Order: sequence, then C-alpha cells, then structure tokens
Amino acid sequence: MLQAIFSAIFPAQAKAEKAIASALNVKPALVGEMISAMGSERGNLFLDHLKFHDFKEIGDAAFTFYIYRIYVRNQHPNEIRWWYERMIEKGFETTLSKERIDIVSMYLKHAGVDSDELRAFAAQYNIEYSTPSS
Repeated sequence: MLQAIFSAIFPAQAKAEKAIASALNVKPALVGEMISAMGSERGNLFLDHLKFHDFKEIGDAAFTFYIYRIYVRNQHPNEIRWWYERMIEKGFETTLSKERIDIVSMYLKHAGVDSDELRAFAAQYNIEYSTPSS
C-alpha cells in the first residue's frame, strides 16, 4: 500500500528504483536510499537523465549506485568484492575512470562525496580490481 502511494506521488523515482534494482537484482529500497542521499536538486538531475533515456539506458545509473555502495556506504574489501562481482555478473562496467568519477561526484556530492578523495579511492581500486584487457 505504501509503495503504491509512493509510486503515485513520485513516479519517476519509483520507476528509476525499479529499473536499477531489476538490472542489478537488488531491492528497490537500496536504490531509493541512494537517490535520497543525493539531495533534492541532484536527485532530480539523476532522475531527469534516466527519464530522458526512458529508463532503458541505465549503465551510468547502475555505476552511480555501485559507487554509492562501495564508497559512501561501505568500503570494506568484502563489500567491494561482492558488489564488483555483482556488476560483472550483470554486465556493467566496473572501471573507475576519471570521467565517471566526475559524474558520480556531481550526483553524490550531497551524500558527502569529495571528488579528490574519490579519485584517490579510485586509483587504489583500479589497481586491485582492474579487469585484464581482452
């Protein structure tokens, strides 16, 4: 019942949560937590981007969620490994490129993400989790 009310009041967020959660096989509430952490302005930018692509091109959104989980929520190596494997299993990019870090930093600034600290995290992450070239 509450989900139906939420979906009626915030249809774009509910659709985004469902699309990202479905793509990664996680609970929509986890995605909703990230969108809320973005704050109103950046959360709306995030949702507008997804709406523009009709919620179908969600690679960047899944990547933003990935960074939220492994950088903002829990940087424990076991957590990072679990999410890394989930992203690979679902066919999503896992390399933390400068361009992607800049985009994620913009969306997650309100959640406490500092661009310089995220770049330092990314440098270490990419050493440990770089995928071999084909």
